[in-house]
Amino acid sequence: LSFDGNDYVALPEQLSEDIGAVGSAATLTVHYKGTGAIFEGTEITAPIYPILFRIEGLNSGNNFSSLKTYHRSADLSVNQEPATEAISDDNIWNTLIISYDNQNGHYDLYHNGVLTISYDFEPSSFYADNMVWSIGRHPQGIPSYFNGNLDNITLWNYAFTELDVWIFLSGNIMPQV
Repeated sequence: LSFDGNDYVALPEQLSEDIGAVGSAATLTVHYKGTGAIFEGTEITAPIYPILFRIEGLNSGNNFSSLKTYHRSADLSVNQEPATEAISDDNIWNTLIISYDNQNGHYDLYHNGVLTISYDFEPSSFYADNMVWSIGRHPQGIPSYFNGNLDNITLWNYAFTELDVWIFLSGNIMPQV
């Protein structure tokens, strides 16, 4: 998919019920080249809205970007906004894997196979009735859109382990769950 900084892809709202509840898990995999809002699942009508996934590449200069992720539960018991150093070359393809486990309370972000963000959290609901899911857009804030290319976007219904990440990156067939 090619994004010029003014377009995006909307996804079905049903995704939020499937992966936002306590006990759910998911993994997002995406290949990208560029900067801006890569993927988001958020509810935007409340003053402090829940965010299941929000991933963005922020231009740090010299064609390198840092990655930032937002992860906020509906009751605000989880409110994480970790970011990386400038690790992503905006002019080459990068692989991003975000694994979310709301049963055991764990979140991992891999960039080109390297674990760059990892933390534990208390399982909580990340679901809201008005969840908005989009690729290439953040409905509020900056950056609002993605500018570049996204490919092989997959949302898995389980949290990847380190072995799953290796299998995915090696191009082997993923285990069935």
